Amino acid sequence: MSNSLSSIDEKYQNSTCRFGAYVCTGYSPYATLPKSLEEQVFLESFGNTKKDLIKEYRPYEARSFFLFIYDHKEHATAAMARIVVPEQRRNNGTKTTDDLENIWLTPSAKLTCGGVTLTNQPYWDVATLAVNKLYRGVARAGLVSLGIYNTIMTSAMHCGVDLIVAVLDEAAYRTGNWQYHSPFSPIDGLTSLSYMGSISSIPVYCRFSVVKEKLEEVDPNTAKVLFTNGDIGELIEHVDLAEVERVHKDITKVSPHVIDLEGSNANTKNTVAEH
Repeated sequence: MSNSLSSIDEKYQNSTCRFGAYVCTGYSPYATLPKSLEEQVFLESFGNTKKDLIKEYRPYEARSFFLFIYDHKEHATAAMARIVVPEQRRNNGTKTTDDLENIWLTPSAKLTCGGVTLTNQPYWDVATLAVNKLYRGVARAGLVSLGIYNTIMTSAMHCGVDLIVAVLDEAAYRTGNWQYHSPFSPIDGLTSLSYMGSISSIPVYCRFSVVKEKLEEVDPNTAKVLFTNGDIGELIEHVDLAEVERVHKDITKVSPHVIDLEGSNANTKNTVAEH
């Protein structure tokens, strides 16, 4: 991975950004950082043990990678997201699409987001998202939240992906929509159910091009920060998008999308806790 964490103390001492955004696969030794935060938050929020998480997410490990924010000063993972890339041929088989079929009783072929069939477009599954409780106060929460959302959005769009799906705890759904002018919409026809310890969770999608256009109209300052490919203010060093692209391509070589992201569909390229 770029910006190796082995040099993190030196980076901070040399007056680089306090926070850094990073990417790694599920098999990387660095994956212990986002996974540890994931375990901590999901145990505190929903009672999910490490054993529970391994059972739920191990089947998707080969098609997973992590995006996370690391606090160089405190030596702590501030926020993380587990991304699952759809499997080949049918453009499905992620944690979310499998659970929508098994729990919400809706096959992936029938899932639509704003009237568009999910499997007819490139997308990522944000299978988990977590923010360290140390960064949920008024002073830090906004920055760290902006950092992880920016990292997800800019990484996806750089890789030709304009859409994410997820199953959000209702509280996370309301918080995210309140903070960023309603970027999340329920997947067509699906309602809230209990899910992995959450009393009420809702399947959602977010289309970045639509969110960006709306924010540029109603809140241009937030739009600028969320979609910048540079450092976020003076405190968060942006993720290395070339490294994200390399990780994503390595995964898709093993299990490519049914849609050719390098062809006609490439025009889109350029806890808070969640299940």
